[in-house]
Amino acid sequence: MTKKKNGFWTFCFSLIPGAGEMYLGFMKRGVSMMALFIGWWMFCHATGFDIGTYLLPVMWFYSFFQVHNLVSLPDEEFYQQEDDYVFLHMDQLVGVDKWERGKVKFLAIALIFIGGYTIINTLWDSFWNNLPDWLYEQLQELRYGVPRIVIALILIAFGIYLIRGKKQKLDKEPEVVYELPDKKGE
Repeated sequence: MTKKKNGFWTFCFSLIPGAGEMYLGFMKRGVSMMALFIGWWMFCHATGFDIGTYLLPVMWFYSFFQVHNLVSLPDEEFYQQEDDYVFLHMDQLVGVDKWERGKVKFLAIALIFIGGYTIINTLWDSFWNNLPDWLYEQLQELRYGVPRIVIALILIAFGIYLIRGKKQKLDKEPEVVYELPDKKGE
């Protein structure tokens, strides 16, 4: 059983993703959070996927506030918390019961995008010394503009998907007609 702790050490350990959870006795949560944070950082660094490092502060804040939320729970609720791995129950976080074909397809597209970006980034680094300055500057602007455009297109596509899903849901629901009562005394 985990033991609830307070004070200075909880704060200090909460500054390191996963360490605060481990200090509170949630070893599975802590180890998985630490592995996720360090693993993602190493992956981004090794592949040159610099855009991915923007997720690191999100992971850090999640871990930090999770520790402080656990400490602030009443004793009864704190002792009822289960020690579980962070990434095994991601389906509950996003509300997906099982991996459907569309979700696997989305994951595959994301992996292809990361791999393509890594290849382009690596090739770019090896060729930029041989380019004239004016061409280098133009291609540098294009290099930083393309990921922004791709992300913007993904956001637009996701927004359209959400709108279409809501419209299809509304089309399936029967239309409720409200009738005003007749005014017979006038």
